[in-house]
Amino acid sequence: MINRSLLPTIILAFYFVCSNHVLAGFERYQVHIISAVPDIPTPLSFHCQSKDDDLGYNSLKNGAEFRWSFRMNFLERTLFFCRFQWNSKDTSFDVFNKHLVPYCETPDLPYMCVWVVKPDAFYLGNSDSNLTQLHTWWYLMLLFWKKIRICTIESSCRRKTQWFRKIYVWLTIYV
Repeated sequence: MINRSLLPTIILAFYFVCSNHVLAGFERYQVHIISAVPDIPTPLSFHCQSKDDDLGYNSLKNGAEFRWSFRMNFLERTLFFCRFQWNSKDTSFDVFNKHLVPYCETPDLPYMCVWVVKPDAFYLGNSDSNLTQLHTWWYLMLLFWKKIRICTIESSCRRKTQWFRKIYVWLTIYV
């Protein structure tokens, strides 16, 4: 005889095994990064990682794809971030966190987070045709840096250098 208190647990477990669903928080996710930037003068380069996994430095030619898969942790705190570089452009942001999941949902598992990197911006969707622009490139402040380097070692030039570095750090962290 089955204990009545275990019956709901057994039914629920049977449902998840037979219906191809899993408990919330354990879905499989795939992140795809597709390069849509010209290879000249340089292809797209990037470095992605999470707290636990470093995916290394990668380079993608136009039309090429890099992908990885994982399961969201139980507390839904899984986070992957990447730093992208192409020509004089450089930016970094989260490519996966719980707030980006709605862009990745598909009728079937695994969920797919498809990032398409274009010369103007970064687009996210659950396929390469269903995309939303989420990030733009940050141009390195080359003109400002060149002007700063021309300065002599006066205190006013040092203050300008520190000020521009603070702006660049602030833009990199908070925007």
